[in-house]
Order: sequence, then structure tokens, then C-alpha cells
Amino acid sequence: MVELMFFVNSLLIYSLFIQLSTKWTFLMKAWQKVEWDMRAYGYPPDFAKRCIWITSVIMLLAIVEHVFFIITRIAEAALCADKISLLEAYFLNVYIQIFYVVPYSLPLAIILAMFNFILTCAWNFMDLLIIILSHALAIRFQQVNQRLLSLKGKVLPSTVWRHLRETYNELSYLTKLVDQILSPIVLLSFANNLYFISLQLFNSLKPMHSVWEAIYFVYSFAYLLLRICAVSLYAASINDASKECTGVLFSIPSESYCVEVSRYLNYT
Repeated sequence: MVELMFFVNSLLIYSLFIQLSTKWTFLMKAWQKVEWDMRAYGYPPDFAKRCIWITSVIMLLAIVEHVFFIITRIAEAALCADKISLLEAYFLNVYIQIFYVVPYSLPLAIILAMFNFILTCAWNFMDLLIIILSHALAIRFQQVNQRLLSLKGKVLPSTVWRHLRETYNELSYLTKLVDQILSPIVLLSFANNLYFISLQLFNSLKPMHSVWEAIYFVYSFAYLLLRICAVSLYAASINDASKECTGVLFSIPSESYCVEVSRYLNYT
């Protein structure tokens, strides 16, 4: 049942990615416009390195989790490999729903194993996509906040505040656009993570038959918690970064206060 749910969820992920691909060009054009309008702010320092680091950590942890899964299933299959080979017992154990319908064959089993690994990568890439896009938006809001902090206490013309407000407005529109396009993926991400966390909690009530099974359970459960926390915190960081400018705007000298500042405050 678990493997069946995993396959169904993974197919849903791929269908949502295909749907996302039809809107990706439109999203990237809107993103490019914001990047061009913010060229004076410069490229976020070390952003590329952060993305590489986040991607490497998440995918490495995912691969380790998958390896633990394979070792655990091999240990289970070893108990049933009396009249058949260990490899056949492993594949029959992992893909029991498939080989219950069709006869076992090694080529089909290898194809299923490769397909399973690809689906595992897609499952983790879904959360990774949310994290990277959220981090990119939050960093851009932080750049606007840093510009505001550098102007704190200064008397400035309304044109400066209009430019800052328009930049903030563009970022807000881009955030809403990303939220609108990615909302099905975000919903599926949280549904997947909550389902498998609940499943792991339920499985904790069952006795562990081997050390590898216990190790896999602890690691998998910790990894799921880490991943859902990372998705939640990075997504929430956009809202936090967008609200940081409020304190600076309220501390503007009365000589510098104008309609543009008032409109800026309304956006926040």
C-alpha cells in the first residue's frame, strides 16, 4: 500500500511539473523584468553558492534515505530467500503490487527500480523547487530592506520613495504570481510530507525486526521532519522579509513623509 501511494503521489508530481512547464515561460519573463528593474541593487551575494549548497544537502540526504530503504528491504528479503535468489526476493518484496498482476522478470524489475529512483528524485525536487524560489524572493525583499535601512533618518524627495515603492510593488506582484502558479505543488508537497510523517508514526507502533529497519525508521522520520520544516521556514521567510520595511517607514522624518510613503505603507 505504501509503495502504491508513493507511485500515485509521484505521478501527481510529474503531472504538476508538466502543468508548471506550460506557465514557466510566462513566470520567467515576469521574473526577468523584476531582475532588470532591480539591477541597481546588484546580484544577491553568494546566492548561487547557497542554492548549490541547499540542493546538494537535500539531494544527498534523499539518496542516503533511499539507500537505507534498499538495505532494509534486502534484510527483509533475506528472510524469504530460501527457494529463490536474494535479488528476486528483494524485487518481489518491494514491487509486490506489480508482480502480483504480472509474472516476475528481472528486466522488468530493473526498469521498476530505475523508475522508482527517478520518482524519488522528483519527490524531493518538488520541495527543493519551493525552497529555492522562496529563498530567491526573500533575498530580493531583503535587498530592498537594506536599501531602506541605508536611507533611514534622511530627508529624501518623493521620487526616491516612489522608486522604492514601485520596486516593492513589483516584488509583491511576482510573489503573488509564484504563489498562484506553484500553489498546487505546495499543496501536494505538504500533503505528501504530512501523510508520510503520519505513516511513519503509525509504523513506530510496530515492532522492529532488524537494526537496519530501526535505523531506516529514525533517519527517514528525521529527514521528513527536516524537509517539511525547511519548506515551511523558507516559504514563510518571504512574508517576514516583506514586513521588515514597516519599522523603517514609520521612522521617516516628517519633512520626508509624502504620499508615496503612505502608499508604500499601504502595500506592506
